[in-house]
Amino acid sequence: MHGAALAPEDCDDRLPVTSVMRTLQDCGRTLPLIEAVVILDGAVRKGLATLESLKLMARTAAGPGSGRLRQAVAHVDELSGSALESGFRPLLDILGVEYRTQVWIDDVGFVDFLVEGWLVIEPDGFEFHADRRTYRNDRRRGNAVVAHGLTQLRYSWEDVRLGPARVLTQVAAVLALGPSTGKPDRKW
Repeated sequence: MHGAALAPEDCDDRLPVTSVMRTLQDCGRTLPLIEAVVILDGAVRKGLATLESLKLMARTAAGPGSGRLRQAVAHVDELSGSALESGFRPLLDILGVEYRTQVWIDDVGFVDFLVEGWLVIEPDGFEFHADRRTYRNDRRRGNAVVAHGLTQLRYSWEDVRLGPARVLTQVAAVLALGPSTGKPDRKW
């Protein structure tokens, strides 16, 4: 349970709740990093906050949890396409690898993560990959990734949320092996 003294500007005068920004601040201060990042990214994705407003909030924060808030805001990505992607980014940060989000690859489309210029990682939720059309499209995209000389790893929600240590170990092992098909056919 979280409690805090509230100023009038921290409240929504129409309802007995805190304002969106105050709620986001409290989540960033008190929740574990991955959960905080998921919430902050979601607020940006839904237009409830901007990255700049979150950065300002983090810069001016003082008191308990301010460091946690700054850490969570540092992980916010305006390009994040889902809560699963939001939760995956801190795992890549733990590995200390170079990565880009939402990278366009010809014949594939946008990929969630391109790591070290050659490893595509796609954390996929079941709800958007549960029919024949999306199943076939995922196979086509995966094959096109390989045809470009890239390597691909895919993870489910359960992998990311329930087995992050296993995911980290596997990503690190694949990175240690290096590109499997030689060099990618171009710089992405």
